Amino acid sequence: MRAGRSWRKPRPGGASWRDHQNRYFAAHGLEIRVDQTASVAGEHVGPVRMRAPEAAANARAEEIRRANALAARDPAQVLEALTRNAATFTARELDRYLAKHLPDEAERRAVRDRVLGSREVLALHDPETGVSVERYTTRSVRGQEQAVMADGAALAAGRHRALGEWASSATPNAKALRPDQRAAFDHAAGAGGLKLVIGRAGTGKSFTLDAVRDAHTAAGYRVIGLAPTNTVAQDLAQAGFARVGTVHAELFALKNGRTAWDRRTLVVVDEAAMLDTRVLGTLLAEARLAGAKLVLAGDDRQLAAIERGGVFSELVRAHGAAEITQVTRQRIDWQREAAQDLAESRFEPALRAFARHEALVWTRTQDEAMAALVARWTQDSAISPGASRFVFAYTNAEVDALNTALRQARRKRGELGPDHVFATKHGTCAFALGDRVQITETRKAAGLYNGHAGVIAGIEADRISLRLDASEGRAARVVTWSAAEFDGFRLGYAGTIYKGQGRTLDHTYLLHSRFWRSASAYVALTRQRLGATVFAATETAADLRQLARQIGRAEVKAASLAYATATNSRPSSAGPCRRARSAPRRRARRRAPAETPCGRVGWDPAPNRPC
Repeated sequence: MRAGRSWRKPRPGGASWRDHQNRYFAAHGLEIRVDQTASVAGEHVGPVRMRAPEAAANARAEEIRRANALAARDPAQVLEALTRNAATFTARELDRYLAKHLPDEAERRAVRDRVLGSREVLALHDPETGVSVERYTTRSVRGQEQAVMADGAALAAGRHRALGEWASSATPNAKALRPDQRAAFDHAAGAGGLKLVIGRAGTGKSFTLDAVRDAHTAAGYRVIGLAPTNTVAQDLAQAGFARVGTVHAELFALKNGRTAWDRRTLVVVDEAAMLDTRVLGTLLAEARLAGAKLVLAGDDRQLAAIERGGVFSELVRAHGAAEITQVTRQRIDWQREAAQDLAESRFEPALRAFARHEALVWTRTQDEAMAALVARWTQDSAISPGASRFVFAYTNAEVDALNTALRQARRKRGELGPDHVFATKHGTCAFALGDRVQITETRKAAGLYNGHAGVIAGIEADRISLRLDASEGRAARVVTWSAAEFDGFRLGYAGTIYKGQGRTLDHTYLLHSRFWRSASAYVALTRQRLGATVFAATETAADLRQLARQIGRAEVKAASLAYATATNSRPSSAGPCRRARSAPRRRARRRAPAETPCGRVGWDPAPNRPC
C-alpha cells in the first residue's frame, strides 16, 4: 500500500474490483465490460485437468455461485448492482439480473416484487407530461445527484467578476474567434464560479479554451487544465496549459494536501461529460470549498462515463451553457454537413451523404467488409503516404486482425525494417522500424501515456524509440523504453473508438459491426479532415436504413434528474444563456422538473436531506 493513501473498505460483492476493471478496459480502449449483475466475483478454475468435482476450485466456485444467489435475494444488493453503471434501470434489466442468479421462476417473481416495491425505489416519469417512462432509480442515486447539483448551484453563485474587455484585448486568440466561439469565450469569462461550454466534434473547442486560459492568466488567475484521461491532459499541455493532469490525480493530490486551490484558481476541465457522477461531484465540492472558478467543457453526445453519470447534462439544464456549433474540422462541404447531421442524431441523412459520395462500401459478409477496408487503406496509403489515417473497429479481435493485415500490406511494399519480436501485454508480436505503434499504458516518468501513438524510429536490442504524433506546427517528441520493462504497447494502425475521442486525422475508416452505438459512431465519423469511409456487410445490416438504426441506438446513460418523480413533474424554465433547442433530442435529454421550495432547479428533496 502506498504511503499516504487511505484504505477504503471495498464495496460489497466485489464491486470495487469490477469498477477497477471497467475503468481499466475503457482506458485501454477495450469495449468489453465486466458484467454488472454479478454480486460476488467468480473464480478462474484452471485447465480441464483441474476441474474434477472434488477440486477445491470447484468448491470455491460453488460458494461464489451461492453467494451471488443470496445477493440476488437481497433488494439492496440488487439495486446497487443495477445502478452501478447507470442511474436508472428498467424492469427488463431487473429480470435479466434475477434470471442469471435465481433459477426458480416463482422465487424470481417474489424478489422482483420486493425490489420494485422497496421504499428505496422511485418510479420515473416524463417531466413534461407526467407519463411513466418505465424506468426506475433509487433514493440514494437521486440524493447523490442532488448533492452534486447543490454544489454546482453554490459554485455558480460564487463571487467571480467578469474579466471585462481588457482581459480579452490582452488575449491574441480572442481576436481570431468566430462568433460562436466568441460567445463561448465571453460566457466562460463572465461573472460566476461555474461555466459550462459544449463543443461539438470538430468545432474548435480547444482553440476557444486556449483563449479562456490566456484571458484568465492575464487577469491574475492560476490556470489548471484537467481531463478524464492522460491523453487529453497531454493535449492540453501541447496547447499551452502550463499545469495539466487527470481529474483523478488532481483530486488525489488535493485530498492528500499536495496541492491547493483558492479564489484565484481557474480549473478548466476538457471532455468533462466523460466524468462519472462521483468524480464530478467531488470536483465541484472541492471547487466550492476553495472558492475556485470551474469551467467544464465537453460534449454529452460523445462517449459517456463508464460508471453512473449524466450529471453534466443536468448542470447544463440548470445553469445554461455556451455551445460551439460551427463544424470546421472537415474540409469538404458535404462532410461538414454530415458531421452536423451526426451531431443532431440524424444518422440516416448522414449515411445517405456518405453513400452518395462513395464513402459507404457494402459487402455481403463481415470478412468481405474487412477485406474491402484493407484494400482501400492499402490503396489510399500508397497514394498519400504522409497523410494521417486510422481504422476504427469495435472489438479487440477485429483490431488485432486489422493491425496484422494492414501491417502486412506495408511489409509487401517494403516500407518496414527487419522484424523484432517482443512480448507485450497484448501478446507476442513483431515490430519493425517504420511501424505505427499505440501506447496502451501510462508511465509518466518515461513520458509514456496511454492513447499516444507514433512511428518506430529505432530499435536496438530491447530498446524501442517512438516518434510521437504531434499537432500541426509542433515538433515531434521521441520517447524510448525497454521492452523488458514496459509492455504496454501494440500495433497502431487500427484501434477501438476509445482511442479516437479528441483526435483529428486526415482519413478514417470504420468497420461496422452490430455493436456500434450512437456515441461511438458519432465520434468515429467526425475525426477526419479529408475523408471517412464506412464498410458494412449486408449480413449485419440489410440496407442503409437498418444501418442507420443500428448505429443510431443510444445507451441510456442519463442522470435520474433527467426525469421526474411522482412528487415533481413540472419542467423548469430555461436560463438566460441556455442553449436553444426546438425539441428534446430524446426523452432522456428533456428538461428537469421545476424549482422546488429548496430553491434548486429540477429537484425533489432527497430523503433526510434538509433544504
